[in-house]
Amino acid sequence: AVKQGKLIAKIYTQKLPQNFVAILEQAKQKTNDIDKINTVTSLLNDKIRYMGDWRSVSGRYIPRDLDKISKTQIGDCKDFAAVTAAILTELGYKAQIAVVMRGINQLSLPILPSISAFNHAIVKVTNKQGKVYWIDPTNFESMADGTFPDIANKMALILDPNNPGYEKIPAVNPKRAETSLKRSFE
Repeated sequence: AVKQGKLIAKIYTQKLPQNFVAILEQAKQKTNDIDKINTVTSLLNDKIRYMGDWRSVSGRYIPRDLDKISKTQIGDCKDFAAVTAAILTELGYKAQIAVVMRGINQLSLPILPSISAFNHAIVKVTNKQGKVYWIDPTNFESMADGTFPDIANKMALILDPNNPGYEKIPAVNPKRAETSLKRSFE
């Protein structure tokens, strides 16, 4: 996790391209963590099109450079996580890229971290007071104040060169665990 974290940190600490600076500036206008984070993930989905891809970059599973992501306007989960971490770091948050086994149905749960135990990159965000948010910037809906069911209650490997870790993502909040459907027939 440390070696991979060093490679990833080099990417999300790069200078932000102008279209990502625009997202940063809009997020700065918000007054609370949830609105700031949701602004970043929502506007990022307007700028970058998600396309899943686990091909390696120079033999490693790392995001592409921020400038390349900006120019191509396409990114996979690693790219989305890197841009999100870069912008949130500029906003003063501690943003750490993590990997998780995404999916609601999973036959076996790996006990120890390995490359086969993870298929998705997300961001662990910590504010100055220590409150943690688990952010999946590839979702079509921004929800900093909750956990999506496809990553909830799963183990995440934190790819941070200074503070690597293996942590459990919180379960879904039962108060937010509902789906509303409205249909009208004529």
